[in-house]
Amino acid sequence: MGVAKHVVVDIDLRQWGGSALTADVDVPKDRDVEHAVDEIPVTYVPARNTIFLSFALAWAEVLGADAIFIGVNALDYSGYPDCRPEYVAAFETMANLATCRWRAG
Repeated sequence: MGVAKHVVVDIDLRQWGGSALTADVDVPKDRDVEHAVDEIPVTYVPARNTIFLSFALAWAEVLGADAIFIGVNALDYSGYPDCRPEYVAAFETMANLATCRWRAG
């Protein structure tokens, strides 16, 4: 795969809380999946994918990589706003504007 280096960075999102995954909030066991896309679940971690992608973008720029990848379920994103195709497209636009690589193209 051409991996240059594996880096582990501690990102403790519990510092902010705001989610059943980052605070002392119960994870619901009986969520209505039929209406899952219509509501943001308590397990949504605010800006989690933005944070992860931002770290990946910075590392990719240092390495001179021309792509980063994220595995989100864009077809059935279950109410997570940062898994929608519109979000991924917007992040891609921002990434192209926010890095020095766009000037070289």
